Amino acid sequence: MAWYTATHTCGHTEDINLIGPGDSRKQALALMERQACLPCFQAEQRRQATADAEQRGLPALTGTEKQIGWALTLRRQALASVVEFGEQSASRIKSEQRGQLDELVAATLARLSAETRPAWFLDRRGLDGQGHCRQTAQAATAAK
Repeated sequence: MAWYTATHTCGHTEDINLIGPGDSRKQALALMERQACLPCFQAEQRRQATADAEQRGLPALTGTEKQIGWALTLRRQALASVVEFGEQSASRIKSEQRGQLDELVAATLARLSAETRPAWFLDRRGLDGQGHCRQTAQAATAAK
């Protein structure tokens, strides 16, 4: 166990306590030095998510800065996971079911795109594309 000072790619330094054999500590330190520090990484993720939301014409999220920052990234990940789920599922289903899948994916993307509450995305951060589609289908069934 020893303290090391890591200089991240962003130029910030961080004192870290690494444990384990010397080679493992050196590898961990080298890995950390090939990455931006956590605040810079989070800022870059938010910048990318904001740019993506603007490009897609998504509505602004409402809430605290901290909620919005995280929810922007979660919304971006959710949209991407639904698209990926649709693409992967399309190759595994029968052609006559393809229309239903396309409708479900489109409805899920519309639902995610219209949501403006950060808490909604935070509450569903563990869902993958299939989970989001399942919730959309359940909501549609309950509304009937």
